[in-house]
Amino acid sequence: MPKKTEVDVNGRRLELSNLEKIFYPKVKFTKAQVIDYYARVASVLLPHLKNRPVSLKRYPDGVTRPYFFEKQAPSHRPKWIETTPVESEDRRIDYCMINDLAALVWASNLANLELHTFLHCAPKIEIPTMLAFDLDPGEGTDILLCAQVGLWIRDLLERLGIESFPKTSGSKGLQLYVPLNTPVSYDKTKAFAHALAELLESEHPDQIVSKMQKKLRVGKVFVDWSQNDEHKTTVTVYSLRANDRATVSTPVSWEEVELALQQKDSNRLVFESDDVLERIEKNGDLFEPVLRLKQKLPSLKALIGKLPSRSRGSDTAEHSRRSQNPSKRLVRQSLRQINPSRSALSDPRDLRAKRRLESTSDRNEKQKAAKELAIEIQEDRTSSEISALSQLRPMLAKSADAAFNDPEWIFEIKLDGYRALAFVDQVSARLVSRAGNEISSAYPAIINDLVTMKLTAVFDGEIAVLDESGVPRFELLQSYRTARQGYLVYYVFDLLFLNGRDLRNQPLVQRKETLRRVLNGSEIVRYVEHVDGSGKEFFELASERGLEGIVAKKKSAAYLEGKRVDHWLKIKCRRVEEVIICGFTESRVNLNTLGALLVAVREGVKLKYAGLVGTGLNRAPGLISRLRKLVTRERPFKTVPKTDMPIRWVEPGLVCSIEFQEWTNDAILRGASFLSLRTDKPASEIK
Repeated sequence: MPKKTEVDVNGRRLELSNLEKIFYPKVKFTKAQVIDYYARVASVLLPHLKNRPVSLKRYPDGVTRPYFFEKQAPSHRPKWIETTPVESEDRRIDYCMINDLAALVWASNLANLELHTFLHCAPKIEIPTMLAFDLDPGEGTDILLCAQVGLWIRDLLERLGIESFPKTSGSKGLQLYVPLNTPVSYDKTKAFAHALAELLESEHPDQIVSKMQKKLRVGKVFVDWSQNDEHKTTVTVYSLRANDRATVSTPVSWEEVELALQQKDSNRLVFESDDVLERIEKNGDLFEPVLRLKQKLPSLKALIGKLPSRSRGSDTAEHSRRSQNPSKRLVRQSLRQINPSRSALSDPRDLRAKRRLESTSDRNEKQKAAKELAIEIQEDRTSSEISALSQLRPMLAKSADAAFNDPEWIFEIKLDGYRALAFVDQVSARLVSRAGNEISSAYPAIINDLVTMKLTAVFDGEIAVLDESGVPRFELLQSYRTARQGYLVYYVFDLLFLNGRDLRNQPLVQRKETLRRVLNGSEIVRYVEHVDGSGKEFFELASERGLEGIVAKKKSAAYLEGKRVDHWLKIKCRRVEEVIICGFTESRVNLNTLGALLVAVREGVKLKYAGLVGTGLNRAPGLISRLRKLVTRERPFKTVPKTDMPIRWVEPGLVCSIEFQEWTNDAILRGASFLSLRTDKPASEIK
């Protein structure tokens, strides 16, 4: 008889069987660990499964034994499992929908390792919410060539004003998703995807194939456009894959794709279940925009018009070369990060450091800019209307490994908000997002201040919302449209056009000096200060103040609209803290595995609760046994933590080092991940 364990999942009773069965023999990854992974990833996975018909792929005896697909919802399913009918030419199939945690655990208990969903949601099964490209490496190639092909597709889509989001397949390839979330048919998305694949194949015939025959794929990447079909499914983001190891279809940033290609390191695009849980804790859901971003599918005519012709092949090669130039390492991204404002550097030591560092350009450059300014601010009545510039897209930065000093570069604080171009035409103004979407109605205060400048101009900047201490908070920005809490600011760091003159080919420092002079001192539309040459010291200051990072910009650089360039480099900070372990929870389905640590810091002679550490715990495999020897009944601090699992308190004697994103307003660690035990430091020294 199979061993069974009864559990309660949000009020639903489930019997889990054979939890000790090994599903991934090479790494001894069990069924219990499969269920545990899906339970822990549910908060980001379930929104991507919501109302999507699911094709189950079941491995009852693990990844090395036979599997089978199950499209028709099992007859023995619980009554509360939702289904949706899908009609085909010869029959009707009632697919399961996994809309909550209980359904996800139920499916996992059926040995459903992989989740495959349609590109549409029920009941509108004829309307895809996204477009997908599956990049499949042929014999003799690997995911790195997929990365290069993915970057070509991304660049082409960006020229059409469309954002795309990459994820690993979890197997050999890479996948690109284009969120639509607007009315469109499969006929149109499939035709568009097919045309794009064929056009890119014509530009890169030695690297890309758009036809399905396997014999044609040797040494190339098959751009599978055919997935855009109402009868086909693709592996869902965050799904496990049936490989030797418990790899996962993982969302990645384009910076990560570029870095893997530049360093020729395919391992940078391979993630196992523990890696993914840690990434989620730090970065949140990188695929979340696919759920909400609304974009209209471009016409085929627009697609053909944007493709570089063979006569421009050298430009394409140069763009490809720049895409692979030093982006020295990926800097971890977070969803909410602290950035500077006029009051953020309020400590006297910071102000002195800031005065030592601040210098916008060399004296000669300032004098040159001042001489030309009088001419630049004259209105050029022969210029084109500002409305004709509405297709502009912002220049994008690459990532760099470390701060550096260079007299040919300037350094700005890295802002964390919504990137926006501002189109100002004397009596009117528009704000346009990076993807080309109009966002003016959400920020009327910015529009009003732009209009008061009485200019015709195009600005590049970042929209942020400040808290009461003058620090931008991403959570305030996200809710600003409805809550109207905080102080709205449009930080402007570049000027592209002014009164009919195209400034994009001018050196950056010249554009910034002009920008400084034309801004009118508004508290809403603010100039972004910078320092000259001293990147290392500025980075140390940013790290000390808990800011996200800095951006390095080459003084002489022109503004290349819509391009990712290596003369703008973002350099982020890493935050590490030492904390005291005061308790722990066990995994929901495996009592011999840590679920989370409860940690504290010392406040005077007392301990103060500092939050949960839920990822990175695989770095200390024997820690749970050590903690069990320290169990006590007393909670060592006043605060009662919020958790849905039983807490076991321990004597507060062990110290660990953790990495985290920020301290919240309630002095709780956000995005904390375990790094190591610090046996060299007693708990009494932790402040």
